Amino acid sequence: LAMSPALNGQMVTGLSGLFNAQDKISRQYGKGMMVDSLGLSYFMDQNVQAHTNGTQPQATATVNGANQTGSALTVNGATITGTITRGTVFTIAGVFAVNPQNRESTQQLAQFVATADVAAAATSIPISPAIVPTGQFQNVTGSPANAAVLTIVGTPNQAYQANIAYHRDAFTCAMVPMWMPRGGRGVVDVAQQTHKGVSIKVTEVYDGKNDETIIRFDVLFGWAATYPELATRVLA
Repeated sequence: LAMSPALNGQMVTGLSGLFNAQDKISRQYGKGMMVDSLGLSYFMDQNVQAHTNGTQPQATATVNGANQTGSALTVNGATITGTITRGTVFTIAGVFAVNPQNRESTQQLAQFVATADVAAAATSIPISPAIVPTGQFQNVTGSPANAAVLTIVGTPNQAYQANIAYHRDAFTCAMVPMWMPRGGRGVVDVAQQTHKGVSIKVTEVYDGKNDETIIRFDVLFGWAATYPELATRVLA
């Protein structure tokens, strides 16, 4: 769980009344930092971004047309009386999430997120995940009914810190060793080290004109959300 300083403080305070495990509660009290527990490894990050809901009321928008699937949801424009900001989470009445293994309902309404800003009176909302009611990639119990109500998570105009809880398989970062120049021609020394998939190249260059030694560090990497279903935002 990557959490903001505020959430870290709230969790330390909120769990301070527990009696077990005493050693962990004591360490949290003493250091003011969450200790790994509840199946989570914690770290605090001051760069956790904030999300602000738009002006759309919580439960007034409705679906326009039954049997919809895919990554765009058609809605009744007259019920979109405010804005919906990118990243806003909402549920749809009667649309439940399913267990990805047996396709049985979890009895919890599936959550969707708006992938772009939506203006008032809009007739379509781009969403993620896509609505898939059947087949090997089924993720909901069924398509939304006509006039089903959308309920936005949180209150209008409210700002939330978007903390991230995730399994290690949710994201992938790949780094590759880089080309290493030969010595001479200004290059004094160059070295490259790879440890647990992380590669860093260090190059030392001498600038004779300015009589300076320059040391640069280089990495070449790419990353992707290879299994985004294993990650979730914790709005607080």
